[in-house]
Amino acid sequence: TNGDAVVDKLLGGFVGMEYFFHRRFSVGGELQVNVIWSDQSSNRFGNPGKVNINTGSALFATFYFN
Repeated sequence: TNGDAVVDKLLGGFVGMEYFFHRRFSVGGELQVNVIWSDQSSNRFGNPGKVNINTGSALFATFYFN
C-alpha cells in the first residue's frame, strides 16, 4: 500500500567544553539549539506546518579506558 509522506526538517547546533582532571577522567557540558520546520501533515512536534525552536543542555562525566 502507498501512504502519504510526511517530512519534517531539523537543523541544530551545539557548543560545549570538556575539562580533564586526569588523563582518564573528565567532566563537561554542552548547550544545544534546534530549529524544526514541521510538515503540514505532521503531528510529531505538536505544531503542524509551523516552526519550533528548542533548546537543550547536557552535563557529563567521562572515564576513559586504555
